[in-house]
Amino acid sequence: MSRVYAHKHTDIVVQGAVIDLAVGHYPAAECAAAALRALHPGLRIGAILRDRGMLWLDVGYETAVYPDDIYDRVLEIVTDARTLSAWSCAVDGRPGWLVNGAGGPVVLCPVCQTAAGMEVRRHEA
Repeated sequence: MSRVYAHKHTDIVVQGAVIDLAVGHYPAAECAAAALRALHPGLRIGAILRDRGMLWLDVGYETAVYPDDIYDRVLEIVTDARTLSAWSCAVDGRPGWLVNGAGGPVVLCPVCQTAAGMEVRRHEA
């Protein structure tokens, strides 16, 4: 999924960017790319990472200095994507909760928690 995202968004993703995108968080990353693209053509995604089970976007500006009038909106877009990922199952995108999985914190829906042999839980991490 990470390569698909990078290939689809070559106009906004920096070449060689680290993209570690959970399948279920793809819609949040898509929304962020669309919003960043619409906000300013000079914005670039330098990395998409999984941070404590949620999506993290590293966004920069092509000249390394943000225009003052877009900085707050960039932070809002990144925060919105992270918040959406906090409630979206990393496996299938259904509504889920941050739980302590075998490999650390992960957002899973009840179906995926059950499939992983876990007792269904709400946010705990």
